[in-house]
Parts: sequence; structure tokens; C-alpha cells
Amino acid sequence: VENDRMEFFQITPTIGSDDNLWSYYGTGNQQKVQRVSTDINNRIFGLKDKNFPNYKNVN
Repeated sequence: VENDRMEFFQITPTIGSDDNLWSYYGTGNQQKVQRVSTDINNRIFGLKDKNFPNYKNVN
């Protein structure tokens, strides 16, 4: 990948102190963690399911 935005791990779920389900996901080259460059545009995302443990249809 040109900007080293690689995927090495699957989504990580956890229950927060607020009792909500959180899912985390991020990018990055785990084989070259020491590499520093302004061309690298990694991302990290956190998603909260405020209806957990119930299920709710959303549009």
C-alpha cells in the first residue's frame, strides 16, 4: 500500500464503563511501527452501540 495504511487486526469489541458496546478498528503497518512519514495516513475508528444489549432497527 502506497501510504502504509495496512490492516493487521480484526475489529476489537469491548464493553465500556458506560455499559455500551464499543467496537474499535484501525490501520497501520505492524511490521514497521518505527516508520515515520508525512505520507502515512492511518485511521482509527470507535463505534458505540447505545442500544446494547437490546436490538433496535435503525434506518
